[in-house]
Amino acid sequence: MMNDDTIRKIKERKKYLANLGYEYNESPKMSVIVTSFNQKGNIRNLVQGLRQTKGVDEIIVCEDGSVDGSLEEWDRWLERPNDILLRLNDLHEIRSTDRAIRMTRSDICCIVQDDDEIKHHSWVEEALALFDQDEKLGVVGGMYGYHNFFEDMIVQWSGRKRNRPSAKASNKFSYVEHVNVGPYFIRKKYFDEIGGWDFGISKPGEMGMGFDHELCYRMWLNDYRVGHYFPYQFLNDEQTGSTYAVAGMDKRSTQMKFMENYIVEGYKDKLTEIQKMVRFANGKE
Repeated sequence: MMNDDTIRKIKERKKYLANLGYEYNESPKMSVIVTSFNQKGNIRNLVQGLRQTKGVDEIIVCEDGSVDGSLEEWDRWLERPNDILLRLNDLHEIRSTDRAIRMTRSDICCIVQDDDEIKHHSWVEEALALFDQDEKLGVVGGMYGYHNFFEDMIVQWSGRKRNRPSAKASNKFSYVEHVNVGPYFIRKKYFDEIGGWDFGISKPGEMGMGFDHELCYRMWLNDYRVGHYFPYQFLNDEQTGSTYAVAGMDKRSTQMKFMENYIVEGYKDKLTEIQKMVRFANGKE
């Protein structure tokens, strides 16, 4: 049974939240999903960047067992009705973001990382415009866009030279074979339709390296498209060092080799078909 002090605090909290002036959005169009693992120092900047970004209807944080106080820091800054904080325990990105994607009611969701710094505030609206223009667009990435990232691993059968990934995101939109997190926009209904992430890439608690690339291949094979765009607006783990990677450094090379073999074996016989679809989408076939 609640005592008088608890009742008083509840009333004060309700009054405080009401005074913020935000109502719950039952049908958000766009949700940002944040993967969080021991980057407490960047949480305030990241939330402020998202608050300034036009078109963000909802924020869902996948807090995956940080030990640096990130959970408490997120709780401090996430006060709006469509701010959702998921507490997970070292599941890693495939399973944590799967929970978030399946939870949101948004048409489009976007995965960002906890060490991202947002420097440009119309990027969401620009992405939503791309999805509106192309009903077949399933994924858009704003970091790297790749044309055959895995070709050096299958050169023995392909006989072609590897095509290097494009430069970091540019103002020019193009269709590509695959993109990586993040920002990594997903049209939710297509994500659900093709079965979501492939859980076979890693076990719970292991890095899910390649899960973002693999989904892109399945998008193409299901007659959907993958695009690459954006003025470069993020500073991320290339500078700070991914905490997931650092925490699992002893397993990273093993996981990388498994991921390479898993994706290569799954798609080496389909790569030519995917490349043809990409060229056709870009008006080059």
